[in-house]
Amino acid sequence: MGSNDIEEAESRPETSGWLLKKKRKKMQGWAKRWFEVQDGVMSYYQRPQAPCRGTIHIELSAVSSNRQFRSINMDSGTATYQLKALTDDAFDNWMTVIRKYVKQSKERQLIDPDYPKTLTSPRQSVDLSKRQKRQSIFERRQSLYRGDAQSLFRRSRVDNEEDVMKIYEVFNNMDQNFQSIKELLEILKNATEPPFSPNPQTRLPNHNDGKFRLKKFPIPISLQRAATLPAEISSSNHSNISTEQIYEKLYAFFSDLKTEKEQVLELFKAEAEKWKKLDIAYRVTLSEQETRRKESSSDSNIISDEKRKSVFIQDNGIIENSNHAEVKEQINERERAQSLSSLTAQDVFFDAEDIVLSADSFNGCSDVDTFEVTDEESEDDVISTNDHDEEVVITTDEDHALTRTISFRRRKHLPSPICGDDVSLLSLLRKNVGKDLATITMPISLNEPINVLQRMAEELEYSELLDKAAENGLSLTRLMYVSAFAVSGYASTQHRVGRKPFNPLHGETYECVRPDKGFKFISEKVSHHPPIMACHAESADWKFWQDSKVKSKFWGKSMELIPSGTVHVTIPKYDDHFTFTKISTWMRNMISSAKYLEHTGVLRIQNQTTGEACEITFNQSGMFSSGPQNDITGKLLSANGKKVGTLSGRWNEAIFYEIGPNQLEVLWKAHQPIPDYEQYYGFTQFTIELNELTPDIVDFLPSTDTRFRPDQRLFEEGKVAEAEQEKSRLEQKQRDFRKHLEKIGQEWKPQWFKLVNDEWVYNGGYFETRGKKAFEKKIDLW
Repeated sequence: MGSNDIEEAESRPETSGWLLKKKRKKMQGWAKRWFEVQDGVMSYYQRPQAPCRGTIHIELSAVSSNRQFRSINMDSGTATYQLKALTDDAFDNWMTVIRKYVKQSKERQLIDPDYPKTLTSPRQSVDLSKRQKRQSIFERRQSLYRGDAQSLFRRSRVDNEEDVMKIYEVFNNMDQNFQSIKELLEILKNATEPPFSPNPQTRLPNHNDGKFRLKKFPIPISLQRAATLPAEISSSNHSNISTEQIYEKLYAFFSDLKTEKEQVLELFKAEAEKWKKLDIAYRVTLSEQETRRKESSSDSNIISDEKRKSVFIQDNGIIENSNHAEVKEQINERERAQSLSSLTAQDVFFDAEDIVLSADSFNGCSDVDTFEVTDEESEDDVISTNDHDEEVVITTDEDHALTRTISFRRRKHLPSPICGDDVSLLSLLRKNVGKDLATITMPISLNEPINVLQRMAEELEYSELLDKAAENGLSLTRLMYVSAFAVSGYASTQHRVGRKPFNPLHGETYECVRPDKGFKFISEKVSHHPPIMACHAESADWKFWQDSKVKSKFWGKSMELIPSGTVHVTIPKYDDHFTFTKISTWMRNMISSAKYLEHTGVLRIQNQTTGEACEITFNQSGMFSSGPQNDITGKLLSANGKKVGTLSGRWNEAIFYEIGPNQLEVLWKAHQPIPDYEQYYGFTQFTIELNELTPDIVDFLPSTDTRFRPDQRLFEEGKVAEAEQEKSRLEQKQRDFRKHLEKIGQEWKPQWFKLVNDEWVYNGGYFETRGKKAFEKKIDLW
């Protein structure tokens, strides 16, 4: 057999064939894809000989399978493949190959405990000291951004020189590693070369004419600088070096190369982001001056105080007192802040063409295509802080005869910082791979002191976006603001990894009445099997409702949350009816301490009245990214499906409308995190207020409201042991109640929602009953 034949045999995959692969986007089903396994790496293609679409390392992945359904699930920590074989024989063939590499991985881990269990991202292969060093660099760079625009320009030259030196240093390290790998390959070639034979016919059949080819990692010949190998390899006695040792050294070198590649990308990204921040900070400074000038000459953008309070009169038991100058000034200040933060196309835009190093300079780098505003202190941030520093003054109507004024301060933090025992979520989940986690009992230490019903109210933190939509006469502008509202509901999840909200009991309710924000909200658990929650909110200008069912599955190294149910927003003034369905959420890197949440998929918001739509794609982080990028891209579509506009940004920071080339309008900007947010479960200020019993509502709440739930209240106060006992008691009481209903042949019916065309909708009456303080105690939950 000639050398060409041997090389062709070496390049031939170990096994290949067609598999069904579940598509990433929701509701798209399965697609037939061509898969190949070679050297422990599974790759897939749209068809044979087509470009590779993705790879996954079998040895470093969690694998689960079901022969009955011919399903194979592979989870590398950053990507999850859900596959199906076409026949039973094909399933057995694929699993034979996969099990071989899984077995090799386990054997390696027994021999070498330090053998990597994941190949998810280079940042996981970097040791702690390197991560801390890199973090300090970014923290220093971030502190520089907090200054004004002129300070940023003054510092830019020094930063450029430092960054160039860092990049040269990284490239030198990469060259040395390439040279080390080349020498290792020479050793491996000499070790595998057979003894010399004068007769070519007596050569060993597996001889490859002295050629050794590394298929997955080709070596650039041009990168050949002097490097020093480890002593045990560079010694002249190569006969004692096993192939296994050489493999381990090669693996370590490649891990270092990937890390160095990541460092280079991060340096370039930081440089690009810095120039964008310089440009945007400069533009924001100019635009704020112009906006303040316009505000001083006109109050046309201020929403009427009467409009805000009309929704609460009579049926709500809460009335805004227009005689209080403090309240009116507070509303006016909030509206000015909203007017400034909206930064409409007529008022402000960013034109990067005026800067020599503009955003166009980085169009080739996909990691730095989005903009972000990092002004030192925006107007809406100031107002948001002041809202919680000043007293809230409202007037309540008791028994429709007497009125009293109540003033209070909303809390700024929880009664207790984060608490609970250190429970291994991974050990619990590994016993339930592929199961719906809603059916599994979890210890209370894995909870956060908030309820699923309250979590639905969290989505209204930025309800002012719906107010802005209702004020605009252009249908596409209304669509943009509603789309920004749909994305803003994810912002509060950024720092909420590793814990889950409390599951509501059957019949439990939660209300959120906020005169300062102009809306009232009610939610209720409407079904136990399956668990379904429903909610309804309304203001003077819009209505919002949804029912929600979330399934959760664990795939080995990642946990997937799959929501179902449609979200509705209506604006009666324009007869608009918007609908959208939520996307999937993944908890990545669960075997690592660097866990993070990632939302992936396409969020489609459609105006059912006009036919216009907005499709927002939540981009998935790449394998070699330094963490979740949180990038989103969106396109506005006319009724006939033509693209008429573009959105961009990050779901945890801001959303922009692209007015023109390098010109952005700010649609939404997230609130700054509270101080020490890590100590309070990653909650936002709005979330911290949700479970608070304030004096304006305590006399109006029904007994079923979540604020009265004892186990959640105890856990919020840091009393973990008592909370665990109460949780067990309440769950048993709920089971006994359901058995009693089954025994007498009855079913529990929700009080405030009804099922219409397979959707749970508000049937009215809650706020009227609330105003009369006439709630009946139909169930004893606590």
